[in-house]
Amino acid sequence: MPVSSSFSVQGTSQILFITTCYRIRYFFVPLAASLQEAVVRSKKSELILRSGIEYVVDYEFVGENILVASYCGNNGRKAKLFILNNNGDTIRYSKIDIAPEELFRSCVGRYYVVSYDGIYPILAGSESSSLSLGERMPLNDFLLLKECQVYANEKFYYKIKNKDYLTVIFAYAEKNDNTFIPFKNVEDPATLYTSIEELSWVAQGDDPSTRFSRAMSRKMWNDATFKRMDASIFAQGDTLLIFDFHNRKVDFYSPYGILLKDRPMLFFEGDLLFMKVIQDQVTGRYYILNEKGKSTNITEINIAHGVATANSFELEKPYAEKVMIKNNNIYYLWQSGKGSVKQLYIQRNTVK
Repeated sequence: MPVSSSFSVQGTSQILFITTCYRIRYFFVPLAASLQEAVVRSKKSELILRSGIEYVVDYEFVGENILVASYCGNNGRKAKLFILNNNGDTIRYSKIDIAPEELFRSCVGRYYVVSYDGIYPILAGSESSSLSLGERMPLNDFLLLKECQVYANEKFYYKIKNKDYLTVIFAYAEKNDNTFIPFKNVEDPATLYTSIEELSWVAQGDDPSTRFSRAMSRKMWNDATFKRMDASIFAQGDTLLIFDFHNRKVDFYSPYGILLKDRPMLFFEGDLLFMKVIQDQVTGRYYILNEKGKSTNITEINIAHGVATANSFELEKPYAEKVMIKNNNIYYLWQSGKGSVKQLYIQRNTVK
């Protein structure tokens, strides 16, 4: 784990990191970069970063506050990092000389900004100092850090994905021990066998365009299957919860990976491809997020019985991105249209 410096934000001790990762980069050229700064408000949702020119790349919670990465220049230039409170007041601020693509919070609460050429730790000193970036770290570190999903009970819990073999393995390792102990597999051998057979048949075809078309169709089918298999894991006290959409059940495990019980998933209708589970980081309540179509619907679920509750609501903005819930408030990124900037919104006290 990389070395960092710790700091305190309004009484909350945190360690902050930022990274960058390789990928094809797509940057909007903000039309608003040439406009006067403006504040946009609505009756239900409010801006957190109150600026009409900053394109918000990503955000993460840091204690009671919010870490935001943004830029206001072409191709990610004029990038900045903010730590804001829940009212949008700036606690820390710094300009950075890399183009941020993503923020990442590790399983032990360290933070990373993801860019195209490497990962950069965010360092902070005294309460009044600005944020700064540490030395670039190898890109492979980011891929390894992403495998750790939860740190709890003095253990690291990992989700190891192999898309080629349609397999997801959950394992844990004791603190200060590199031995991985697998305790749950999510796999689909029937689909894998069919995929291997079909791709072998496609490879023997004569027409290159036909081979390519059939190979892409097979890939889309495998991607859809794997998305259903990509189960989510959460810690709740001494218990681990795994939401296994592929097998349509919620598994409850002990800290040592022993299956305690499971409950059937009765809380959803429709296509699983557009659903995921989110948790309120303060109240601990769980919600199913349905992002199908323009609307984003959120419904609280009763994990003890695997059923949906009557507490259901829809986000005000269509096509919202990175929806999270904290202390009954809903946060998300939203962009009104081409040429506008993506911004961070909050819907306060929406969750009852």
